[in-house]
Amino acid sequence: MLRIPALHWVLLLAVIAVGLAVRSRISLPRADAQILSAPVVPQPAMPAVIRPSQSGNGATARRDRNGNFIFDARVNGMPLQMVFDTGASVTSLRAEDAARVGIDTGSLNYSATVSTANGHTSVAPVMIETLTVGDITRHYVTAVVARPGVLGMNLLGQSFMAKIGGYRVVGQDLVLQGEP
Repeated sequence: MLRIPALHWVLLLAVIAVGLAVRSRISLPRADAQILSAPVVPQPAMPAVIRPSQSGNGATARRDRNGNFIFDARVNGMPLQMVFDTGASVTSLRAEDAARVGIDTGSLNYSATVSTANGHTSVAPVMIETLTVGDITRHYVTAVVARPGVLGMNLLGQSFMAKIGGYRVVGQDLVLQGEP
């Protein structure tokens, strides 16, 4: 039987404690951050698969070939595709789509800074009056608009998810639940 001296145990525990203490200071790349700076590569259109939930109070999207769940949302009544992104703290719109959904892009103030795996970028805080995904409609959703050319896809982030009953992945489908 192998015996490990007590000093080795103390050193091992010290290394673990230090690792836990600094873990919050380590910045690891996140998938949503890569979307912010990834170049837009044209691909054949793949329609998002949206189905009302069984209860009529939700939506379902099928995973696309890149592993993303893309919803055909309506932002302020206008159609807009959005990627479901649990890593995005706030729902994020491409500058190129903001005007189309009724946001006055001429008066945007890029006063907030967000951290991504590729550094920091400034965004303009906005309020989406109405955001609809499937059968779920939410009002006054906090969002940001990214500078032109920075965001490859619109992100359905935590500011929307916090307003729904929940979500779950079932096989290749993502199911959004409108009410708890």
